[in-house]
Amino acid sequence: MNTNFGHTGGEDSSDAVSRFEQKLRKNESFFFEWNTYELIIHEYVDRGLYQLALSVCEYAQEQHPYSFEVYFEKAQIYLETDQPAKAIKAIEEGEVYHPQDTELSSTKVAALMQLERFEEAEKVLLFLAQVVSEHKGECYYQLGVCYQGLGNLDKAIEALQLAVDYGVEHDNALFELASCLEVEGRLEESVEHYNKVIDQNPYSAISWYNLGVINDRLKHFDEAISAYEYAIAIDESYSSAYYNMALSYMEKEDYGQAIHYFEETIKIEGENKDEKLHLCLAHSYFQLEKYDEALKHYHIVVLVNSQRHEAWFAMATCLFYKNKWHEASHFYSKAIKLCPTNASYWLGRAKVDDLVGNLISSDEAYQQAISLDASNVEIWLNWSSLYADQKEIQKAREIIDSGIEELPDNARLWYRKTAFQLMLKNYKEVYSCLEYALQLDYEKHVELLEFFEELETQKALMKLIDQFRDDA
Repeated sequence: MNTNFGHTGGEDSSDAVSRFEQKLRKNESFFFEWNTYELIIHEYVDRGLYQLALSVCEYAQEQHPYSFEVYFEKAQIYLETDQPAKAIKAIEEGEVYHPQDTELSSTKVAALMQLERFEEAEKVLLFLAQVVSEHKGECYYQLGVCYQGLGNLDKAIEALQLAVDYGVEHDNALFELASCLEVEGRLEESVEHYNKVIDQNPYSAISWYNLGVINDRLKHFDEAISAYEYAIAIDESYSSAYYNMALSYMEKEDYGQAIHYFEETIKIEGENKDEKLHLCLAHSYFQLEKYDEALKHYHIVVLVNSQRHEAWFAMATCLFYKNKWHEASHFYSKAIKLCPTNASYWLGRAKVDDLVGNLISSDEAYQQAISLDASNVEIWLNWSSLYADQKEIQKAREIIDSGIEELPDNARLWYRKTAFQLMLKNYKEVYSCLEYALQLDYEKHVELLEFFEELETQKALMKLIDQFRDDA
């Protein structure tokens, strides 16, 4: 059998493949130089014929066992076909002859990272960082990613900062550095690094978006909105940027703009059934007192998730403001059934039961509410009003006294006690209660005046208040 030696002068990859395949068909012995094998391997890889490319690597390895390129090419093919363990095996075969080859080591790092064998990758990267001169930045970048995988963010930040200092030739290092700083709560530093990323690549929509997220966390809502606007200008379909911008406008209490950008999010994502989005949209309409629109979106929320008790409560509150008290009571009950430990739900139920004349049920609901949150002054005030409206002033005052035991320095309770003492004609107590209330919070005396509709009573109280102020 004849032995044929390959020639490479001016040969292209197609010619090389033809000669290789011809030798195989004729079952002829052959020998090719490494650069011919390289042409054949790359041609097969370009065609997506990875198995054939690997078989060529085997022939090449038999004929050129000391060439590191054989092992490098084989490892690259295994990586490209998601076989990192086989890639490592190929590299280790090559390391027998080339124990400190940096290209083999770099490829080994990629395989180890795919397998999440970060501690082994760290050792190889530390070796590379010591021996390479031209690509130190890339070594430290990979080391930073490796430390993230190990959960060591302090070391990740240190390595990524070195990558930036060595001038790594892509913006991923800055991006990862900014992300690590964000996770560590070093938000101002993170903003600085995202700005550097943007300086390098001003058309990176995700960098603008992340800058917006950080500014949101810093409560710099105007800066956040500006960043999201840039993200949208670059990518008009960036639905998360529209959504986050809407949230920023909610924080600014600009609910009209919030609604606009929530609606834009829905336009991009289609008929969106995301419960959080619709909950925010409903809340925005609620704040604008557009209760019908709010109800529509709260309804979508409970259709998606019937256990979302805050949505049932919000629906009840909308109906309360629409004076649909019987319906409101039903939805308050739904919310209470799902979350019986929320005092606000019981307070809402108590108020509507009072309005529809279910006084016993209202009283029981107030008792439940106060047992859950005795520090809520609204419960004490509303509960006392339940009895005051029935002309049971003594009972109303007793409730306020209980409230004062819980909240002795709350001026609103003392002003309400002043009112009840006046209605009970306990004039001596009126003076002492009013004096103490004024000392606690003078401005809240308006609540005492508003409690009485009679102009003469208001004038008398105002005269007394002025007297205390003059004495002070």
